[in-house]
Amino acid sequence: MAFDLVLESIATGLLVGGFYAALSLGLTISLGLTDIANVAHPAFIFLGAYLALALSQAFHLDPIVSGMVLVLPFYFLGNALYLFYNRAFERRGESSLAGLVLFFGLLILLEVGMASEFGVGLKAIYSPYGSVALNIGPLSLPLRFVYSFVAGVAAVVLLQLFLTKTFQGRAIRAVAQDAQALSLMGAKPATVKLIATGVSMATAALAGGLILAVGPISPYQDRLLIGRVFAVVVLGGSGSVLGTLLGGILLGVSENITTIYLGAGWSLAVSAVILLAVLALRPSGILRR
Repeated sequence: MAFDLVLESIATGLLVGGFYAALSLGLTISLGLTDIANVAHPAFIFLGAYLALALSQAFHLDPIVSGMVLVLPFYFLGNALYLFYNRAFERRGESSLAGLVLFFGLLILLEVGMASEFGVGLKAIYSPYGSVALNIGPLSLPLRFVYSFVAGVAAVVLLQLFLTKTFQGRAIRAVAQDAQALSLMGAKPATVKLIATGVSMATAALAGGLILAVGPISPYQDRLLIGRVFAVVVLGGSGSVLGTLLGGILLGVSENITTIYLGAGWSLAVSAVILLAVLALRPSGILRR
């Protein structure tokens, strides 16, 4: 019985890890590939969740489908955000840390705006798989996390293919390594970062749909995500998409195991402990960029 409990916890942690990877992809791009410290990314995820909630209620869509519908609008939102960031900071030669003021401000504005528009109480939407479990032998896995895991892995694979197989994707990887060399080859680093920030924000829309599918949402839950997504990005290796998946899985499994042996309260500290350990022992993360 105890072995079955541990096995189920590991399997559930694996599914949660894929979910965490989907939440962290946007920060992997912005922080690891464009050197933009967008600490407001979790707030944009919850903005996507609330908009997905509105779409789902209006058109009776599955929350994950609603997140997919928002991908293109969020891509253009990311373009607009980068254009402002570029004019306000990059063109003036400011470091990426200077932009933290902008993103902290956006974080607060988004939280206040969502609380004002949607209220501070928990919001949820019914989905036919929300309370259903997938039984595999002795394992009972929440179907909502199974779907989130599949969507997260699919997003990782598609993003990895985009970064390695397309001209725009290779340019994004190149601008992270040497923007000056990229400009000498005829490409404009600002244009490349414009595309990358759009892609980063598009992943926030999908992540918002996944969060809504997993459980209730509230405007200030984004603060609980900040530590986790940073831990996943640093653990996997800043700028590594596949590393983000591995980092998310490791964090998800670690949290679930901790919950069994130490209680749910201690699981919240796992991301901080892992983040500190990685920074001390392997700052480059599991996979180097």
